[in-house]
Amino acid sequence: MIPSGNRTATSNPNGGPGPRPWRKCTAASGNKQYHVEIAPGDLGEYVIVAGDPGRISKIAAHFESPQEVTANRGFVAYSGTLNGVRVGAVAHGIGGPSMAIVAEELARSGVHTIIRAGTCGGLQDDVKPGDLVIATAAVRHEGLSQAYVPLEIPLLASSQVVEALSAACSERDPKITFHLGLVESKDSFYGEVHPDSMPLRDRLLLRWNVMREVGVLATEMECAALFAVALVRRLRAGAVLKVLSAVGAHPGSPEEAHQLPRNMPLDDLIEAAVGALARLIEQVPGKETVARRRRR
Repeated sequence: MIPSGNRTATSNPNGGPGPRPWRKCTAASGNKQYHVEIAPGDLGEYVIVAGDPGRISKIAAHFESPQEVTANRGFVAYSGTLNGVRVGAVAHGIGGPSMAIVAEELARSGVHTIIRAGTCGGLQDDVKPGDLVIATAAVRHEGLSQAYVPLEIPLLASSQVVEALSAACSERDPKITFHLGLVESKDSFYGEVHPDSMPLRDRLLLRWNVMREVGVLATEMECAALFAVALVRRLRAGAVLKVLSAVGAHPGSPEEAHQLPRNMPLDDLIEAAVGALARLIEQVPGKETVARRRRR
């Protein structure tokens, strides 16, 4: 069940107050974006993003007729179709600034729906390695989002994307455990992994314990930036995250909690993101898709 605070009766795709149609923020036809080197139409309107460039070809393998579009500056991008509709997958790198660059350039290329398929560290005892976390909103322990909106404004995932991800996770495999709730977005990975080595160790450990106490599910580095760009540029955005390490598995300090595996399978993460994207495509009124034609 989706928490009531993440539902909306308005047309705002990001779940905020008032009717707010998607904003067209496109470059002139044929003009490639500076960093990602994509032009309007290259990736369609629906895109899955991930930090690791090596994950993009694995995501694109779930598309029909996938092909690499660019790999400029490590921003690997693939296009293909899903149920007959053009879609894309793009690497966004590590951290908020890189995430924001990619989201901005996707928006300028005609994309209106972005799903992040990422990884995270669990913060609660019941959020265990191998689980999936669907972000409903981001705790803003980073700086990038403050260039978009003040801290008083919360950054929510699109309720439509959250619902699509929840449905995709629920139907894929009953043995998969997934959680819905808050995630922390931070700037310093090692400040959290090795707080005792930092001059601000007391503040970092206090922040960690506060998040645990108030029920923040997981910690990562990009959701706040993605949701900030989505809010300002009128996009739909959401995130599904694979838990690589967790307090429940390694109780104690943040350093003990971050025992990161290198080869954890990500198939369920990718399939959840692709399944959610397919659902969002199917929900478009009047959209003729392969899946709809098959049901006739």
